[in-house]
Amino acid sequence: RIRSRRRRMARVAGERERARLVRRPFVVRTDTGDTISCEVDAIEEKSAAASTAAALAPRSASAEGGGGLMGLEDDSRADCVVLCHGQWSSMYDPLMLAISEGILRFHGDGAAGAPADASGRRGRKTEVIRMSFTTSKTEPFSGYFKEREELRCVVQHLQDTKRRVRCVVGHSKGATVVSLFASKYEKNEGKSLGNEACLICISGRFDMRKGGARSIG
Repeated sequence: RIRSRRRRMARVAGERERARLVRRPFVVRTDTGDTISCEVDAIEEKSAAASTAAALAPRSASAEGGGGLMGLEDDSRADCVVLCHGQWSSMYDPLMLAISEGILRFHGDGAAGAPADASGRRGRKTEVIRMSFTTSKTEPFSGYFKEREELRCVVQHLQDTKRRVRCVVGHSKGATVVSLFASKYEKNEGKSLGNEACLICISGRFDMRKGGARSIG
C-alpha cells in the first residue's frame, strides 16, 4: 500500500513537473471607453510554453459589443470560466487565485491544455478568466449595473475570440452582479451563454436593503 501511494505521488509530481500554470494579462475596452483589466489562467505543458505565450499574448483588435480592445488571440478549443470578485477587491484577490487554480487542477491538471488523441491532436482545454471591475475602488457600494455591462463585454470578447464560456462565478458583490447579468442577458434577452453554461453565486447578498449601515458605518 505504501509503495502504491509513493508511485501515485511520483506520477502526480511528474505530471506537474511537465506542466505549469501560465497567467497572461489582457484588457477589454467597453463601449464607453473604460478599460477592464483581465488575466487568463491556463495550465500548459512546458514544451508548449512558447506557443502558449503567443496564443495568450495581448493584441490589438475590435469587436462588436466590446468596442476597441486589446485582447486574446482566437482559440476555438478553449472552455472558459469567468470569475467576478467581491467588494473592495480585484482579480488578484487570494480567493480568486485559489478558485482559479482549483478549477484548472480539477480539470485534469488543465489537461495540460487537453489530452491528445491517437493522431496527436488535443481536445478542448480549460481557461479561467479573472477580471477587475473598474468600479471596485470608486463605487464599492454601487456600480452594479455598470459592472453587469463590464461582465457582458468580457463575455462578448471571449465569444468573439471563438472561446466557449461554460461558467460565470461571482463572489459577494460579484455574485449580485452575476445575478443581474443572468436576469437581463440569460432571461429577458435570451441566453447569451448557451444552454450548457452555468452561473454560480458564492456568498451573494439576497436582500439588498440590508447591510448598508454596516458597510458605510
